[in-house]
Amino acid sequence: MLFLAYFYGGLVVALPVVAVVAGFIGRRYLWARYVLVVLGPGYMVALSAFLVWRGYGFPGAPVVIGIGLSLTLAPVISSWLGVRGPSVAAAVVLFMFSTGWFFSPTVLVLFPAFCATLAAAIAGPPLRKPATSGGASSSARLDASV
Repeated sequence: MLFLAYFYGGLVVALPVVAVVAGFIGRRYLWARYVLVVLGPGYMVALSAFLVWRGYGFPGAPVVIGIGLSLTLAPVISSWLGVRGPSVAAAVVLFMFSTGWFFSPTVLVLFPAFCATLAAAIAGPPLRKPATSGGASSSARLDASV
């Protein structure tokens, strides 16, 4: 039992540090942003599949998993919109859920989802290609001045 307490203590300390580092890596490299966007929903799908396979481990698990899955989809919505607001809001709410502010402390299973969403929020959404307008481009203006 003591080993389990040390494991969760290390998990709670190490995962946010890894999430912040991964978020800053995502700010530098575009491919990391794509990975960070799907990391949270992937974790929640794997967790829900595990809990269905083993039987739900705690009361209210389907509700907690449903809320966690819907909140971890925020980085996907954020990348679709091109803003980081939904990811930041979901990271704050997941932090409150995972630390037991709304439910019992048994929802610590949402803590890795919070860290994945935090990393995606720090990295920001993947960049879209700039839209080309139908108007005069900068090269057309340069040609007109010559």
